[in-house]
Amino acid sequence: MVAVELLLRLSLEEAGETMRGKLLNDKDPPGIGDLISAARGRLRWDIPKHYTKLERYRHTRNAVAHGRDLPCTPREALDLLQKWGLFLYRRLFIRLGYTHELWSASKGFSTTSDVADFSEEVNDFTPSDDS
Repeated sequence: MVAVELLLRLSLEEAGETMRGKLLNDKDPPGIGDLISAARGRLRWDIPKHYTKLERYRHTRNAVAHGRDLPCTPREALDLLQKWGLFLYRRLFIRLGYTHELWSASKGFSTTSDVADFSEEVNDFTPSDDS
């Protein structure tokens, strides 16, 4: 999640969005939720709602950063972090100009999808009922 947060911050800075004042109009640096909102709005990034469901990404990040109990099971935390890891890879490949397909999380990485496909179907590590 730190890498995702860093990518969001740097991408917004490169687009001319400052981390203080202009981005949030206050004196505190933006949190990860603010960065995701700004990336959706100002950068027009596709970050579907399945990434931010129940704000589990934020609660998990804060639990790890502050040494608290996870807000979910360890398996759910691993699935969440893998999903955001794949998001990070997709954004980096897009940034490098890659326009082809990548391995998808669906069916144990036995399928591929477009590099810009952030849909839940191909980015969710939660085991399916038939596996």
